[in-house]
Amino acid sequence: MAERNIVWARRVVVGQAILGLAVIAGCGGGSLNRPSSASYSFSILLEKNLDTQSDYLSLEFLRNDSAFAGGFVVVDAETIRVGATGRVDTTFAKKKWLFTHTVAIKAVDTSKAFKYQTSVVIPDSFGISSLIPNTHQWQPNKANPRIEWTGSAGAAGYLAAIMPRGQGSAAPGQAVVAGSSRAQTFTPTAFNNPQNNQIVPDVYYIHVVAYAPTFVVRPDANYGIPVTSFPLTVDTKEITGAVSAAVVSARDTLSVSPL
Repeated sequence: MAERNIVWARRVVVGQAILGLAVIAGCGGGSLNRPSSASYSFSILLEKNLDTQSDYLSLEFLRNDSAFAGGFVVVDAETIRVGATGRVDTTFAKKKWLFTHTVAIKAVDTSKAFKYQTSVVIPDSFGISSLIPNTHQWQPNKANPRIEWTGSAGAAGYLAAIMPRGQGSAAPGQAVVAGSSRAQTFTPTAFNNPQNNQIVPDVYYIHVVAYAPTFVVRPDANYGIPVTSFPLTVDTKEITGAVSAAVVSARDTLSVSPL
């Protein structure tokens, strides 16, 4: 069975709906240079993944719900042309942003003399500190699996996820918004086939995501968590959108088997 990064797992696809609505402002709440007759949708995710040792950028910038010419985004000093689709998704093999670094972000429409500026702080490095059972093996007669993790400075909250390694597994996995807590217990429904309620044997990957100032799911991820779980913080007459920074922990593993 092929391995994959669980955090970008499957189930209910949230992609464009999340990016159209989702979340976030920057440190100062953002600023506009002038009112505009157009309506903009802007979202951006800056992610550091400690499991894959890579950084990732996902952004979408639309005018009146459509891609447009003349749009670009500046992340720190790097200018990114949005192009014909209105979005960009890029994985960087080398580290792009430093932990606790403040990243300046600017979205510009040259044809309308529109500019939105904000910033976001990358949360600090952290990791899973304990897993119960410490044998990394679980059967239904044991207590529910529980994880704890160290704190990430600058994080507004955490999301804990456990997902089966196997592609196409019948097990749904489980993702829980942990808020500011640094511990999470998973229920056996994460390992049960919903069609017959039977345990699905597999190795399950466990990750924690630290996010700030609120959470945006990248378009190839799927937690099945409602967008409304995370508050909008950019919502004006001219622009709604999302500016998010996230750090994904290195994974832990749990081997699950029936009795």
